[in-house]
Amino acid sequence: MNDRKFDDLLKSYSDSPVPALPGSFTQDVLREIRMRKRPEESWLSEISALLFRPRLMAASLSLAILIGVLLPTMAGTSKSTLAAKSLGLEIFSDSGMPSGLLSQTQ
Repeated sequence: MNDRKFDDLLKSYSDSPVPALPGSFTQDVLREIRMRKRPEESWLSEISALLFRPRLMAASLSLAILIGVLLPTMAGTSKSTLAAKSLGLEIFSDSGMPSGLLSQTQ
C-alpha cells in the first residue's frame, strides 16, 4: 500500500466520530473475563494431581520400602541389645569384670 494513501485513510478515520458502545459492553467484558478465567484450584488439589501420577507413586513407594528395610539393618543394633543398654545390664557381661578377663585368657 502507498504510504500517502495509508496516511489519508488514517486521517479520514480520525475525522469520523467514534461509534457508541452497546449498553451491555461492561457486562459483556466482565462475562468474558469470568469465562476465560481458570477455575480456582487450591494448592492442595494441584499437589495431589502431581503426586498421583503412577510413575511418581511407584518411585515413592519403592523408596519408602528401601528406607524401611535398609535403615534398621544399617543401625546394626538388635532389640535385645537396645534393651540391655537401656536397662544397664552390661555390668553382668564377662567382658567388663576382672574375672571375665581371666576367663577369656584361658
